[in-house]
Amino acid sequence: MEDGQPLRVLKPGHTYNSKLSLDGIKLPPGHPEGIFDSMGNIYKGIAKAIKGESYNHGEFPTMADGVRGINFIERVVESHKKGNVWININE
Repeated sequence: MEDGQPLRVLKPGHTYNSKLSLDGIKLPPGHPEGIFDSMGNIYKGIAKAIKGESYNHGEFPTMADGVRGINFIERVVESHKKGNVWININE
């Protein structure tokens, strides 16, 4: 930050960065930089489970987690169709 200038936050992937900087970016603007680590951690846990190794049951989502997520999306769509009203997620 230069003296007398307001604070600016420069984010990766935007065209105001140098060509060298942009060449090193793997994701488009707006994506969190930690997404590679988080996805890698999920795949690591799944690989351990597939190989029969010991793993923590919180390392990757289960089928129940997926069903819960789909249920949530279906309730959101239902709410929208009914005029954006509150919907009980547990129905």
